[in-house]
Amino acid sequence: MMSVTRHDLIPSDTLIAACAPDDPLERAETHLDCYTADVESTVDLGGFIEAFYTSLPFRIERRILSFAAHLPSTDAEVRALAAGEVDQFAAWTVESRKPDEILLRDMEDKTKSWLRVEPASGGAGTRLYFGSVVTASIHPRTGKPHLGRAFRAFMPVHGMYSRILLGSARARLARTI
Repeated sequence: MMSVTRHDLIPSDTLIAACAPDDPLERAETHLDCYTADVESTVDLGGFIEAFYTSLPFRIERRILSFAAHLPSTDAEVRALAAGEVDQFAAWTVESRKPDEILLRDMEDKTKSWLRVEPASGGAGTRLYFGSVVTASIHPRTGKPHLGRAFRAFMPVHGMYSRILLGSARARLARTI
């Protein structure tokens, strides 16, 4: 099976696609990304959520959030999120959910995370999707939306971290075959 792949086009029938602003200026200053990875087994959304948010890289992120922002979380809370029993997890709230995808927004409504599962091409296995949305802020002087220099400088790291997160979840799921 293939490794993690970045896609320039966001699938149009998804929860993350709805996050693209209608205003062209705002759309140009909003970041959306989409990564995929395939696993040989059949994985439902709950299994993907659990594998993603309990992976080692995300456990580290959860630990940082616990100390830095006083937003602790547990694997039991991840399992409850995966089962659809809760709509809040650490810094995130479920914005929208379907049987095959979930969109979570952070507590400041600046970023969103998206997970989706679908049968892999050829019908064998599952394609895992992970995407992010970063919304533009309004520039204090111009009054126009902008992402800012700091975020633009951070983009290569964000892309690498996205690949690490999805790859780690994929590896966890591949070990359960």
